[in-house]
Amino acid sequence: MFLACAVVKMVIAESYSLKDRRRVMQGLTATIGKANHLAAADLSPDGTLNLGILGLTAVSNTLHHATELRETALRGLDRDGRFEVISIVTEEIKVESGEPGV
Repeated sequence: MFLACAVVKMVIAESYSLKDRRRVMQGLTATIGKANHLAAADLSPDGTLNLGILGLTAVSNTLHHATELRETALRGLDRDGRFEVISIVTEEIKVESGEPGV
């Protein structure tokens, strides 16, 4: 089993309150998760108004498929005009065994 992960930091320019930031981040996590079959989570610190941090994870039996799912989601972020991506950190993980606790 392979995991393809990404952490995306972004500036949400039109966010002037915590509620604005959360609205944008909730929209992203819902859209990315459903459209691309990924797990997506808002990792933003509670005190920030316009800094968003998005965590993504794709799981597959092949590394190529997992990375392709992740990259498709990341390409979709470029088309969204609500924010500017500051940085993207990616990582691939191979899980050797399907046994619990490993």
